[in-house]
Amino acid sequence: MEEQQPDSLEEIQAEINSSKPDFASEINKFIKHIESQADIVPIVMSLISLKLVQESRHVEQYIKDSGIIEKKKDESTDGDEPKQSKLLVPSDKFKGFIELTEKVDKTGLAYQLLPINFVVSFVSQYDAYLGGLIRTMFFAKPELLNGSEKNILFSELMKFASIEDAKEFLIEKEVESVLRESHLKQFKWLENKLGITLRKDLPSFSDFIEITERRNLFVHCNGVVSRQYIDVCRENEVKNIDEIKVGEQLSAKPEYFNKCYQILFEIGVKLGQVTWRKLIPDEIEKADAHLNNVCYQLLIKGHNRLALKLLTFATDTIKKHADQEMVCIFTINKALAHYLSNKKEECKKVLEKHDWSATNDKYKLAIAVLKEESEDAIKLMKSIGSTSKDVTKDAYREWPLFREFRKTDTFKTAYVEIFEEEFIYVEPKPKNLEDIVSEMQQLKKEALEVREKENTAPNGDSE
Repeated sequence: MEEQQPDSLEEIQAEINSSKPDFASEINKFIKHIESQADIVPIVMSLISLKLVQESRHVEQYIKDSGIIEKKKDESTDGDEPKQSKLLVPSDKFKGFIELTEKVDKTGLAYQLLPINFVVSFVSQYDAYLGGLIRTMFFAKPELLNGSEKNILFSELMKFASIEDAKEFLIEKEVESVLRESHLKQFKWLENKLGITLRKDLPSFSDFIEITERRNLFVHCNGVVSRQYIDVCRENEVKNIDEIKVGEQLSAKPEYFNKCYQILFEIGVKLGQVTWRKLIPDEIEKADAHLNNVCYQLLIKGHNRLALKLLTFATDTIKKHADQEMVCIFTINKALAHYLSNKKEECKKVLEKHDWSATNDKYKLAIAVLKEESEDAIKLMKSIGSTSKDVTKDAYREWPLFREFRKTDTFKTAYVEIFEEEFIYVEPKPKNLEDIVSEMQQLKKEALEVREKENTAPNGDSE
């Protein structure tokens, strides 16, 4: 369910460009940055994969056209080892063969290295976000600087035009100092400053540490496992760490890349929310709305597992909310995350833990939809009617809550009766590689047509 419309791009950009640090804008900027990378990676990897297939076919065709012979090695290979073979390449075909195989090797290497580079970039985006979060902490509570060990020399102090400039200088020094520490020490620093234990209710912390330590391996030693990596992971109870040995070379397969995105997203949002609520408790209503909007967008995009983690954080970890209605919204959306993941029994368990007796028809409709009680849902739709400010035409079209329900004939019939118009809506689908390639080809065609038109205009001038 949607409590309020998510921030528009213009509002988000205005927050980012604001001179005063703000928790909401820092979280928004972090989400925007890592989502932009997560969205593009599958497309880029698909393109590289296609290129690899194409180049491999060129090699196969070259072998066929050039009369290159594949010679089997001695049949007396011991054991179960596969029998190897070698190619007999004519001398006049050798150069062309090498050029083609080198292309395959380079593309294969790109396919292997690109996810690694994106993992490194993910962690870099998190580090930049943490720096912004710490700056926002100090601007929200300047007294946090009292415990800082950073000093300003008298000669440096004389260069500042105001006390504010000196404060910003101290903040930058403190931020730089924290960011130079390990990610584990950064969390300990935050716990000390905030006076809370951040890692206690953070099951994903061990995965977070593994990701940041693997990033260090990628950057400093080409992914080769070190003793330090093993020790840090073991200290933070990383699963299956005993299966990894010093000297192994780690990679970043697609499933690992996706895990990296989800863990950093989760940790980043939770860290921002906890810090925000701790330092500026008067903004709890704003923090609630922001967290709900983040979860709502995840549900729209189909990131149900990630949404569930944040909604569980909202209902189980966060103890204080602006009002009871916000608790209801978080609970409904948590149940919805289970429902959209086809875990309907878990969905019902979430709903049954909450007392809905005093809630209005909006929530009762949501419960009926999630429990697939179609007759009750239709009655509630008609009771709510066409003038509700909460459950509008757009709500029926856009809310993930109605994703399955709006496909039914009973829903469409009730909608016509309530709004006196047909329900017309096409579920948006994410673009696949074929769609993108088709659009690129169309754009190229249009550009060529414009160019030809310009070239055929009198005196070579465009019309």
